[in-house]
Amino acid sequence: MQGYKTQLYLITAQTNLHVGSGDTEYGIIDRLIQRDPLTGYPFISGSSLKGALRQFFDNQWGENDSKLEAVFGKDTKRRGDNGQNEAGKFSFFDAYLLSLPVRSDKIAYFNVTSPALLNGLIETATLLDFPIKHKEEIESVENALVNGTKAIHFVEGVEKAKLENSEIEATKSEKNHTLEATLGKNLAIVANNVAATNGFPNDLFGVLCDDFHLPVMARNNLENGQSQNLWYEQVLPRQTRFFCSVLYPANEQDVFDEFHKLLIDAKTVVQIGANASIGYGRCQFQPL
Repeated sequence: MQGYKTQLYLITAQTNLHVGSGDTEYGIIDRLIQRDPLTGYPFISGSSLKGALRQFFDNQWGENDSKLEAVFGKDTKRRGDNGQNEAGKFSFFDAYLLSLPVRSDKIAYFNVTSPALLNGLIETATLLDFPIKHKEEIESVENALVNGTKAIHFVEGVEKAKLENSEIEATKSEKNHTLEATLGKNLAIVANNVAATNGFPNDLFGVLCDDFHLPVMARNNLENGQSQNLWYEQVLPRQTRFFCSVLYPANEQDVFDEFHKLLIDAKTVVQIGANASIGYGRCQFQPL
């Protein structure tokens, strides 16, 4: 993209994560997570991500730092003056799901992804002219899930394992992959489209991250020891991974270098979403 550069990031949740949809919900779950309106998979909107990063860099750089305004723009309400708001020079794209930890009957959990998620990473990288490793391996994954195979995994010493839903059984892949360097150990890949008995395709990965399978936490508000408000909150478990991209002007390379260096530092933890006071949303960023 002429005049601009792009960096892709891997986001790993180190604690449970709740980025709320903000919708009023009248079902059993009171507070749902954000979901991609196209696929229905969990995601983090660009506005939520930008807000979390602004809060982090505000604390690191200070609200009057020129780098903060260059990256995120001028927020007159935050600064308490009567000037005009100005857009930042950096663009923050939605963060899309890349893998989800799923319990199994053989090991504690698999880091589960799917062909659709991996192809989404390739499409994003291609759109932004960003080179990505493992491209050929990612493209070969879909070919392994043929002839009714529902899932494959790459864990040595395990032949077959059931993933959360007893109908989804993962078999040991005959081929080794280096995708674990990006997606984490105990990798498994679940098919998106498997023929169901009714003749319609069944998205098996979608089942693993629907409202019936993601964790739900009971939350309570106590006043003088008495329960005043009990509600249920949906979360994504720790070790959930997303990918996102940041677009920035080539002439702001120095500002980006400082932004990037601080963001990927091993000690950097960015709080995303709600419930920081109980440790939710502690995430780390790595370059892809």
